[in-house]
Amino acid sequence: MLLTIIVPTYNVEEFIANCLDSLLDQDISTNDYEILVINDGATDNSAQIAGTYADTHEHIRLINQANMGLSEARNTGLRQAKGKYIYFLDSDDYIAKNTFGLILSLLEKYQLDLLGVKEIETRRLDIKKSANLDSIKTDHLKITDGISFIADNYYINNAWWYFTRTKFLRETGLTFPKDRLVEDANFTSKLLVAAQRMASVPLDFYRYYQRPNSIMHKTNKAHIRRLIGDYEKNVYEFESQLKSLEAYDHPKIKACLKRIEVRQHSFAFFLFVKCMRFSISKDEVSTMIEGFKTIEVYPIQKFIGEDYNKFSYRLLLPIINNEKLFSAALKVSAIFQ
Repeated sequence: MLLTIIVPTYNVEEFIANCLDSLLDQDISTNDYEILVINDGATDNSAQIAGTYADTHEHIRLINQANMGLSEARNTGLRQAKGKYIYFLDSDDYIAKNTFGLILSLLEKYQLDLLGVKEIETRRLDIKKSANLDSIKTDHLKITDGISFIADNYYINNAWWYFTRTKFLRETGLTFPKDRLVEDANFTSKLLVAAQRMASVPLDFYRYYQRPNSIMHKTNKAHIRRLIGDYEKNVYEFESQLKSLEAYDHPKIKACLKRIEVRQHSFAFFLFVKCMRFSISKDEVSTMIEGFKTIEVYPIQKFIGEDYNKFSYRLLLPIINNEKLFSAALKVSAIFQ
């Protein structure tokens, strides 16, 4: 078994068929890969739809569990996986047809721990063909260790950005944190640091479907408060990782640390943007600011640069970094809620 695709599923009856169809529309033998659909206690018809696929395709397995969240669904898939390589696919997204063959050939040829791919954000569910599958050049793939990769490249937090070797992943001991909405940011940075052989390929592969009620797009107050709390946890978890990396003897460790610091500060920035947008109280924000001061993440000094440089970011950052202006902005935001 070469590949296990893990598809956590919760209340996506509109999208799960499209997701699974994209996994079936591939150029490798069904003997070479398995699809694990982890039903995380869905209350709609997601499990029934996935079950129909499992009944008609021997390499699709439906695993049912009580609702424990995306992290635990992924962890369940990780424990059950039989493939040499693992890929995590969100059940409302999908992938380009006939792309597994190339990806597996690169993983095998270069004996990679981890391989990143290219994604597009879309509101369409029918972009089936890869734009560059027939023209992409892979003869001179740049192989590097994970610390060097982080030092030299912007990387994507999401677990769907990369394929990883199962043995390598299990040997790291990493699992997705329980009860976390933004569960893969710290997981990904830790996994990359551990990689000895990794690369990325600009293959048009992943379709990141933008739906209004996804985890990152819901706007109800309780969800936003939880999301802000998870951003805060990620900031502190990045701090722990940075401290652990300071002792590493690696020629690019300083550049690696710098990029992870940028990512840490980005989470603080986007956390405070959400606080303004959704009118989080001044007292709650002040408590977060005081905590971030203790780890030198406030004021946010290491955010704007090569990785994050939009005009809107430059406009908002001086407001966020000035406590009086930020307090006033929170009051104005509350008026318009």
